[in-house]
Amino acid sequence: MRIAVIGGGPGGLYFASLWKRGHPGARIDLVEQNPEGATWGFCLGVSGTALGFLRAGGPQHVDATTPP
Repeated sequence: MRIAVIGGGPGGLYFASLWKRGHPGARIDLVEQNPEGATWGFCLGVSGTALGFLRAGGPQHVDATTPP
């Protein structure tokens, strides 16, 4: 299976990572318009409840995208 993810924001990265974990043979192409290393582009507010759901699916992703 081949999947294209348009946008390297939190949603695109989270989806790509979870899908690849569940389907190791899949090919995922992620396309992002900003240059590598850019830390701007998404302004996202997520409630504590939503973070709990995200953490249940992939705690490493939440830890990588939230301040310490």
